[in-house]
Amino acid sequence: MNQVTAELWSHSVKMLSSHPNSASTFLINGESPRAGQIFRNPDLANSLRRIAEHGRDGYYKGPTAEAIVAIEKEFGGVMTAEDLADFQPERVTPISTTYRGWTVYEIPPNTQGIAALMMLNLMEQYPLRDYGFHSTRALHVMIEAKKLAYADMLRYVGDPRFSEIPVEHYSTRPMPPSAPS
Repeated sequence: MNQVTAELWSHSVKMLSSHPNSASTFLINGESPRAGQIFRNPDLANSLRRIAEHGRDGYYKGPTAEAIVAIEKEFGGVMTAEDLADFQPERVTPISTTYRGWTVYEIPPNTQGIAALMMLNLMEQYPLRDYGFHSTRALHVMIEAKKLAYADMLRYVGDPRFSEIPVEHYSTRPMPPSAPS
């Protein structure tokens, strides 16, 4: 564990202690890992092992799926084992924009990736480097870009199977049709 991660992690002990799962996963004897200490996550390792051995069924069926459904129900969710077992992933074509010469890709709606592209498109209009990265002017531009992007995302973005989403308006490259599954 590096020093920065250990320091940041130490600020989450109270929150992580509030549930037995998070405490047993992310705390060592009730404390956050210290710099130089090895952090292990055997539950994650077991989940990844099941995925490696059984493919999608290692996640969507069996012990990993059962653990997901159990914690979902504990917190009032309605997901069932059948919901997970029946899930079929979709192959999608990324959307992108350019920001200061870099092409940035995101997963298209129904995710929040389009909001990141909107933020970059807005921020590119301002000389943030001239403002200084942590200056109040630069932070103000970043905060306002985030507010505007999320407002549009909440208003216009949904599941493209059920709503029309103006992706081309926010992406510098029109989104081609999804690749076949």
